[in-house]
Amino acid sequence: FRRVLFRSACGGNRQPAGEGCEPVVALVASSMIDAFGEFSGNPCAAEWKVTGGSSTALVAQVREGSPADAFVSAGKKAIAQLQDEKLVVGEPVELGSVPATLYVARGNENSVTFEQLPQLVAGGWKVGACVASAPCGAMVDELLANATAVWGGGFTRRGLVATEAESASALMTQVAMGEIDAALTYGNVCNPPPNAEATGTCVDIPDSVSGDRKSTRLNSSHRC
Repeated sequence: FRRVLFRSACGGNRQPAGEGCEPVVALVASSMIDAFGEFSGNPCAAEWKVTGGSSTALVAQVREGSPADAFVSAGKKAIAQLQDEKLVVGEPVELGSVPATLYVARGNENSVTFEQLPQLVAGGWKVGACVASAPCGAMVDELLANATAVWGGGFTRRGLVATEAESASALMTQVAMGEIDAALTYGNVCNPPPNAEATGTCVDIPDSVSGDRKSTRLNSSHRC
C-alpha cells in the first residue's frame, strides 16, 4: 500500500519582487509537514510560508478564499475536489509515497505483529485510525480489506478501531498522550525529524497486505 502525494498551484499569479520572488504560501496536509522541506527547494523563492491541517480543512480554506500558491495533499480526493471546482491551476504533480504502518506506543511494542491486531484488541488494546473521509482513513480501509483477503475475518474498522481522528497528526498526539495503544497511520512517522522525541515504534506490515512498500519520489521543480 502506498500514499500518493500531490502538489498543485492555487494562486498562480504572484509576481517577482525585485530580483527575487515573493514568499510562496503553501497549504500542506499535516502528515506532510515534516517531509515537505524535501520538496520545497525553490531556488527563486525568498521563503516558504506553510500552513498545516487536515486535507479536508485545507480544502475548506481554499474554498473560503485563503490565498495560496501551492496545495499539498495526502491523497487524490482533496485535489480532485479542487480541480472539479476549478480552484487550482495546472496539473497535480506526484511527489512521493510511503507505506502504511502500525505505530505502537512505547512499552507495548515487544513481539507485536500486525497479524495479531484482532487478538490485541480483544485483550484490551485501543487502536486509533483516521476517519474514513480523510486520505489516511481511506488508506486504513484498503489496508484492512487487504488483511481480510489474506488472513480472513477480524480485520474490520468496526472491530478494531476504538477511536477516530481527523488527521494523522491528531492520532500521533493520542499515542503520545497515552490515550490509545497504537495507531494505523502513515509510515513516515518511522523516520521522525532530527531531535524529535519518538513516542513509539513502527511495526512492519507484510508486503502481502501492504502491497508495494518501495518509496518513490518525483523531483518537483519551481520557476518564477
